[in-house]
Amino acid sequence: MRQHGRIEVLTVDARIVIASVDTYLRFAEAVDRLELQPAQEPVGLPELGERAIESTAKRVVENKLEGPAEKVKDVIAAVRGRRRDDDG
Repeated sequence: MRQHGRIEVLTVDARIVIASVDTYLRFAEAVDRLELQPAQEPVGLPELGERAIESTAKRVVENKLEGPAEKVKDVIAAVRGRRRDDDG
């Protein structure tokens, strides 16, 4: 029974946060504060979410590829070093 109470509190807390964000976004839109960079067209919440997901995914992929890329660079450097040794 206690778990049920915790879930209700969590649900209420989540609703308060969502309502607060929604209220802020409505206010910001009304006073034209959503446009953080004047050179760009204002975007809505769905597009901001998509941009955040794309940006995060890009960083994750870059971080995942960083290690293998360094290994490839090391192999290329080693192969070049062997060629120089063979030429000398």
